Amino acid sequence: MVEQIRDIFKKYKNDEILIFAHADHDGICASIGLNFLFGDIETIFSKLFIPRELPNIYNKKLFVICDLQLSEKEILYILRRGLEVINLDHHVVKDIQHYEYHCLNPKKIYGKQFISSSGLIWTLFKPIEISWILAVGSAGDLAIEDVGDLFLEVYKNFPELISGTDPKSIYNSRIFELAQILLMAFDTPHNGFELLKKCIPKNYNILYESELYKEYIKKQEILKEFLETEKDKIIETQNFVIINSMNQKYPGSYSVRLNLINKDDRVYIEHDNGRLFFRNYFGNEDIRNLSKLFGGSGAHARVGGGFTRKTFEESIDLIKTYYNNKSQKSLFDFSKTNV
Repeated sequence: MVEQIRDIFKKYKNDEILIFAHADHDGICASIGLNFLFGDIETIFSKLFIPRELPNIYNKKLFVICDLQLSEKEILYILRRGLEVINLDHHVVKDIQHYEYHCLNPKKIYGKQFISSSGLIWTLFKPIEISWILAVGSAGDLAIEDVGDLFLEVYKNFPELISGTDPKSIYNSRIFELAQILLMAFDTPHNGFELLKKCIPKNYNILYESELYKEYIKKQEILKEFLETEKDKIIETQNFVIINSMNQKYPGSYSVRLNLINKDDRVYIEHDNGRLFFRNYFGNEDIRNLSKLFGGSGAHARVGGGFTRKTFEESIDLIKTYYNNKSQKSLFDFSKTNV
């Protein structure tokens, strides 16, 4: 498979290839991996992981999907335009029968749910020189369990970045901090992409010297102050913690920080004007079942989202009912999750 992918890239000049990637840490890191392996390739980012429109593919012959969930209709459109397609997404398998379509979704080829696009590039090609970059993308996407050899490699070669390979060590490491710094480039992903490129011949300190790091520090101060002063907006139960982050800056990040502080096995939920975020860094419960109550989803068991018209209080009542329903709670068992 690895040689097949290498041969496909060799068939085309670099200016005939287009990478279409998600603007988050995993998409940026995976794109860096592809550029490192196959040379400078035009890379376009989408802030929506389910894009609403395709980039311009004029004069392109190879289209590479990276950490984006394109629809079957969109993929078929690209194929009909005469382009070959490599799909490195890890969300939902698009099993399209076409001789020019190559789906490398890790759920399909490995039967693994905790391999992100960055982790997939590591699993396929093992580029040791940029192992820490692919680990940043994997950790940022909460996809670490099925790429243990990646984090072991980083632990051996960059011990200052990670103190161990267990979840608590990884999510409290500089590797995860670098992912959060890179995420500050979400609105301007090419800035993060170019910064990370510069790190390859030098080192990760370029990120700590960047404007992104200054923004990250300011963000952490805002999160810290909220969690310390707005305790009435945080409801804690035995099974879950829910935060009302309505009208706050950085929605979705308060649940992340509190989960990392407490390091327990509860599910952390955030409610922001009807938008919901689900996090479970250390527990064994599959948040996808819970997010389905609100029409949501997720690529794997640890992170997801959803939307609701219910108020914060109404959402709490629904979640409590869900936990109290023993027949439904039997479904909420990560150990029985099928990929």
